[in-house]
Order: sequence, then C-alpha cells, then structure tokens
Amino acid sequence: MPPIFKALASISAWILFIAGCLNFVVTLVTLPIGGVTAQEWIHTAAFFLIATISVMFAVVAMKLRQMME
Repeated sequence: MPPIFKALASISAWILFIAGCLNFVVTLVTLPIGGVTAQEWIHTAAFFLIATISVMFAVVAMKLRQMME
C-alpha cells in the first residue's frame, strides 16, 4: 500500500474523532442552558447518536490503518 492511504486514514480518523467529541461536548453544554422541551428531545438523542457513530467510525478507521501496516 502506498503511504498516502495510511496518511488519509489517519487524517479521516482524527477528523471523525474530534467531530464526535465536539458534538458530545456541545450537546452536553447546550442541553442544560437551552432547556430542552418535549419536542427537542429527539434532536438531542440524534446528536448523541451522531457523535457516537462518529467516534465508532474513528475507531474503525484507526483499526483499518493499523491493518495496512
């Protein structure tokens, strides 16, 4: 494998990981400040789901990068 694929896998994994962590933090900070109403709970759950999936994809990308070596 050319080394560019390892670099792209590392960059994408870091982007996914940072985006997932920021999504968790932003959702946790804005949750008590904004006062979530009954209609907004689905949005909060969706943001947590997106953050969780993003972090999981980051782990998968790092595992794939490790297998390229």
